[in-house]
Amino acid sequence: MIISKDSCQDFLKIGTDGILGLVFAFILVGVFRHVSSLEILMGAIGGMLPDALQFCYWKWKHEPLTTFNDFTIGRTQALELMISLF
Repeated sequence: MIISKDSCQDFLKIGTDGILGLVFAFILVGVFRHVSSLEILMGAIGGMLPDALQFCYWKWKHEPLTTFNDFTIGRTQALELMISLF
Protein backbone atom coordinates (compact mmCIF):
# COMPACT_ATOMS: atom_id res chain seq x y z
CA MET A 1 0.00 0.00 0.00
CA ILE A 2 1.36 3.37 -0.99
CA ILE A 3 0.74 6.18 1.48
CA SER A 4 0.52 9.57 -0.21
CA LYS A 5 -0.91 12.96 0.64
CA ASP A 6 -4.27 11.83 -0.76
CA SER A 7 -4.14 8.67 1.36
CA CYS A 8 -3.60 10.73 4.50
CA GLN A 9 -6.63 12.84 3.63
CA ASP A 10 -8.65 9.66 3.07
CA PHE A 11 -7.58 8.29 6.47
CA LEU A 12 -8.57 11.58 8.09
CA LYS A 13 -12.00 11.52 6.44
CA ILE A 14 -12.61 7.89 7.40
CA GLY A 15 -11.44 8.48 10.97
CA THR A 16 -13.60 11.58 11.36
CA ASP A 17 -16.59 9.72 9.94
CA GLY A 18 -16.06 6.86 12.36
CA ILE A 19 -15.68 9.07 15.42
CA LEU A 20 -18.73 11.16 14.53
CA GLY A 21 -20.71 7.97 13.89
CA LEU A 22 -19.82 6.67 17.34
CA VAL A 23 -20.64 9.97 19.00
CA PHE A 24 -24.03 10.23 17.29
CA ALA A 25 -24.79 6.58 18.09
CA PHE A 26 -24.08 7.15 21.77
CA ILE A 27 -26.09 10.39 21.83
CA LEU A 28 -29.12 9.16 19.90
CA VAL A 29 -29.38 5.62 21.24
CA GLY A 30 -28.13 6.42 24.71
CA VAL A 31 -30.64 9.23 25.22
CA PHE A 32 -33.75 7.56 23.82
CA ARG A 33 -33.14 3.98 24.93
CA HIS A 34 -31.57 2.54 27.99
CA VAL A 35 -29.00 0.15 26.55
CA SER A 36 -25.45 -0.51 27.60
CA SER A 37 -22.50 1.26 26.06
CA LEU A 38 -21.15 -2.09 24.89
CA GLU A 39 -24.30 -2.75 22.85
CA ILE A 40 -24.11 0.68 21.24
CA LEU A 41 -20.42 0.24 20.48
CA MET A 42 -20.91 -3.22 18.96
CA GLY A 43 -23.77 -1.99 16.77
CA ALA A 44 -21.84 1.04 15.57
CA ILE A 45 -18.72 -0.98 14.78
CA GLY A 46 -20.78 -3.62 13.00
CA GLY A 47 -22.40 -0.93 10.90
CA MET A 48 -19.11 0.75 10.00
CA LEU A 49 -16.96 -2.35 9.45
CA PRO A 50 -18.07 -3.07 5.84
CA ASP A 51 -17.24 0.51 4.83
CA ALA A 52 -13.83 0.30 6.47
CA LEU A 53 -13.09 -3.01 4.76
CA GLN A 54 -14.16 -1.57 1.40
CA PHE A 55 -11.78 1.36 1.94
CA CYS A 56 -8.97 -1.06 2.79
CA TYR A 57 -9.70 -3.05 -0.37
CA TRP A 58 -9.25 0.02 -2.57
CA LYS A 59 -5.92 0.75 -0.88
CA TRP A 60 -4.64 -2.86 -0.79
CA LYS A 61 -6.20 -5.29 -3.29
CA HIS A 62 -5.20 -8.66 -1.81
CA GLU A 63 -6.94 -11.60 -0.15
CA PRO A 64 -9.13 -11.74 1.93
CA LEU A 65 -10.28 -8.28 0.88
CA THR A 66 -10.85 -9.32 -2.75
CA THR A 67 -13.27 -12.03 -1.63
CA PHE A 68 -15.07 -9.51 0.58
CA ASN A 69 -15.31 -7.09 -2.35
CA ASP A 70 -16.70 -9.80 -4.66
CA PHE A 71 -19.31 -10.65 -2.02
CA THR A 72 -20.25 -6.98 -1.62
CA ILE A 73 -20.61 -6.46 -5.37
CA GLY A 74 -22.72 -9.61 -5.69
CA ARG A 75 -24.96 -8.54 -2.81
CA THR A 76 -25.41 -5.08 -4.32
CA GLN A 77 -26.28 -6.50 -7.75
CA ALA A 78 -28.84 -8.90 -6.20
CA LEU A 79 -30.43 -6.02 -4.29
CA GLU A 80 -30.63 -3.90 -7.45
CA LEU A 81 -32.26 -6.80 -9.27
CA MET A 82 -34.86 -7.23 -6.52
CA ILE A 83 -35.64 -3.50 -6.55
CA SER A 84 -36.01 -3.47 -10.33
CA LEU A 85 -38.60 -6.28 -10.11
CA PHE A 86 -40.89 -4.09 -8.03
